[in-house]
Amino acid sequence: MANCETKMDYASVLTQPQNILETQRATQDASETRFALYCSWMLILGFLLGAFLGQVFGSAHAQGLSTLELRSIAPPISGALELRKSLVSRPGDLSRERVSTLQDSAPPRLIAFQLPLRLTLHQAPHRQIPMIGALPAWQKNGAEFANTSETPLIAIVIDDLGPVKRATERALRLPAAVTLSFLPSARSVDDFARRARAGGHEILIHMPMEPKGDANPGPHALKVNQSGDDITRELSWAFSRLSGYVGINNHMGSRFSHDLANMSVVMKHIKAAGLLYLDSRTSGSSVAPLLARTLDVPFAERDVFVDDPLDTSTILARLKETEAIARRTGFAIAIAHPRDHSLDTLEVWLATIEQRGLAVAPLTAVIKKQRDTRMRVVAINER
Repeated sequence: MANCETKMDYASVLTQPQNILETQRATQDASETRFALYCSWMLILGFLLGAFLGQVFGSAHAQGLSTLELRSIAPPISGALELRKSLVSRPGDLSRERVSTLQDSAPPRLIAFQLPLRLTLHQAPHRQIPMIGALPAWQKNGAEFANTSETPLIAIVIDDLGPVKRATERALRLPAAVTLSFLPSARSVDDFARRARAGGHEILIHMPMEPKGDANPGPHALKVNQSGDDITRELSWAFSRLSGYVGINNHMGSRFSHDLANMSVVMKHIKAAGLLYLDSRTSGSSVAPLLARTLDVPFAERDVFVDDPLDTSTILARLKETEAIARRTGFAIAIAHPRDHSLDTLEVWLATIEQRGLAVAPLTAVIKKQRDTRMRVVAINER
């Protein structure tokens, strides 16, 4: 009996650990199941809370978007309407006409163009920052001018402005239709340009370029031995010196304007900034007209230098020549400089121009009229 009892006792001892392990394993499995359910619920709650906070803060951010961001984010109106229609329509309901309209419309732009918070226009590479969908700078900054008649137009451009304060101050007092061009390296050039714009003048950057011979074009001039990056850097610097301009015209440049590769860099930079180019025609073999046509850059050429050489009788003769060109073609462009003889003569001539059946107009108005005339000629020739 004792042995039997002993055997039974040994059996109970051998089976007891197995029962305990099974009980512990069942308890652990139940705990793990509860923990998994708890984690799942926490993930679901976290997702819902994140979505709610994202919507709240996203709405607040959208309300704080600047005008620049909103213009960049917003898709074109026509494209947005067509897109909305397509989303609420069944695939079978889309006619070929609607599909074509939707494909042709511009896609919505979802990437905002936003300047860094601390970056001002003065610090930007240049201060003509094109707006997506906005007018190019040469039109946006152009002076208002209504020419509903067939009156011949004359653009008078006074360049070399900025270095001589007294002469620049006098040019600022000319009629608003006169276009003013400033050397970018001049001290206080931004203040002069701002006052010119406030007085109704269109303004240009008078960009120094390398001439033939030993003449000095001044600081920050574009030169034929510069790399494309150097030329771009000088242009960006010049563009940062003032604001509100419609384009540039060359200061000197009889050598640089011959160089096709370097002038291509200039024209592409002007094109990207939405500006126009006025060729001062310091040389008859400038490649600027060819590049402007190729790149579709708004372009004009000077017809007459008013004050070269400098004397009153010559200035009057050149102004009469300008009038004759305007009557013959419908428009003319003359360049003068802020010299006393030139300004004395111009002030009298400008006061009496309308009596001779002519009108002085901002440079952009003359360029628009030139473009319209060319388009009409092309249309007539294609008939």
